[in-house]
Amino acid sequence: MPGHRCIVPGCKSGYDSCVNKYHFFTVPKDLAKLELWKKAIPRKEFVFKPRQVVCELHFHEEDIIRTKKITDINGKIVVEAPYKIPRLKENAVPSIFPNCPKYLSRPLKHRKPPLLRINPDYIKKNNNLINQENIITVQNNIQLLSFSRIQENINSIVIPKGWSTHIIEKQLIMFSYYSIKIEKQPTYIPTPFIFKRVCVGINLNIKCYKFGLEKICSIAELEELVKTFDNSSICSGFKVDDDIQSQKTFIDLAGTQRHFMCQYILEGSKKCEHCTRAERSLNRQKLRLKINNTPHRIRLLVSHRYRNQLQRLRMRHNVTRNKKNRTMILNKKFKNNIFNLQKQISELTSISLEERLLKNAVPNNQRIALLQILSASQVNNKKGCRYSEDWLLLCILFHMRSPCGYNFIRNHDIMPLPCVRTIRR
Repeated sequence: MPGHRCIVPGCKSGYDSCVNKYHFFTVPKDLAKLELWKKAIPRKEFVFKPRQVVCELHFHEEDIIRTKKITDINGKIVVEAPYKIPRLKENAVPSIFPNCPKYLSRPLKHRKPPLLRINPDYIKKNNNLINQENIITVQNNIQLLSFSRIQENINSIVIPKGWSTHIIEKQLIMFSYYSIKIEKQPTYIPTPFIFKRVCVGINLNIKCYKFGLEKICSIAELEELVKTFDNSSICSGFKVDDDIQSQKTFIDLAGTQRHFMCQYILEGSKKCEHCTRAERSLNRQKLRLKINNTPHRIRLLVSHRYRNQLQRLRMRHNVTRNKKNRTMILNKKFKNNIFNLQKQISELTSISLEERLLKNAVPNNQRIALLQILSASQVNNKKGCRYSEDWLLLCILFHMRSPCGYNFIRNHDIMPLPCVRTIRR
């Protein structure tokens, strides 16, 4: 970020005196995250602004995402590419301040695996709280837990309904949940396929991504993992015609299309964000193929001399298209407003109008004119119009005052004035 300077006290990143180049991260817009950043950065009475930044020197390396990984169905990394601009994890907070006192920095704590947490010194100090016999049995159970023990007690492991176990001697134990692929063809035979699977290796390594568990330490952890995997909802994917294809999607064993960045395991929703966007774009592509006979975009091969002119023409075309869309939206709004006003006028009666006029203290002559206009609008033919005595009296006075003005207003339908012969009777 050229022109940005780190706001941490004592840091010279972004200044002219700093020769090294570092990546900067902007202050979060979310108020809750901003409060955490304010508490973490030791600057008293400092006003945080949206465009201010903090350099990468004040974050742990585990909080910075530098590469993008794309995995296949089995969780194997297919593509791994570095980001041009690194990103922060969602809950990352500045925690390293080398130019400040040490107590202001928060070191990253690494938890030890469960096997290493049972310390004999800890047991001696807490004899009153922990029964020594129970600790010995726990240690024995942990020591005995191995691949061969799981293989021997495979029938005693509690797994959810519909799951099955498969063992490859001295290599792998698999807990699988099968589903059936169904198609509408009458001659098609339904075939089962693996919908969910948990694999335990010979070193007790787990191959079941998205749960953050790399190695099991007890049979209870294995049962809990299979149970949570069974209760979790899987992304349903989408189905589009075979004619429409995309480089960012693939077809799984169930015959459903998925995005390469599909999250598979979801919380609450039925479809992940990447699959919904891919489905939307493929449906749009399908619609374009129906409308246009040419499925591919026409690319004009022009020289570099006329490329700028072509780009300006495209920009003008986009501007006029946007103006057209805006005018169409405004036209719809005006039509709806006119329709609503017409509906209100049709529902308006002489009694309700007279009540409103009396309520608003409208003068008597104006009230007579408005009531006559309303009664005239409800008549299709002018000859069938009926005039009140007060209105006829006003018309006589107006005609006596200005016959020319009377004829002008009547001929141009400005007001429902009766014929001259009618007022002379």
